[in-house]
Amino acid sequence: MAQRCLLHRSKLTIFIAWLGERSLPLKGRFEVARWKGPANQPMRIIFDNYHSNEHLSCNDAAIPDVLKFIRSSKLIDKNI
Repeated sequence: MAQRCLLHRSKLTIFIAWLGERSLPLKGRFEVARWKGPANQPMRIIFDNYHSNEHLSCNDAAIPDVLKFIRSSKLIDKNI
């Protein structure tokens, strides 16, 4: 099941930069980010759901990586 309201649209370019070389080409018109996880794991995808003006949706496999990004960005914000 997709998780909505997890990643804010304004953080998408920073998130893709955070992924670095793990980022893969997009395949669908609703995909805004795609990357591969560990071997034999499902593809991680973030979707533009057009129902929310502020947030993006991600599949279940992407949730741990998105949460790591959110935690790391909060730590950086606190240190500045």
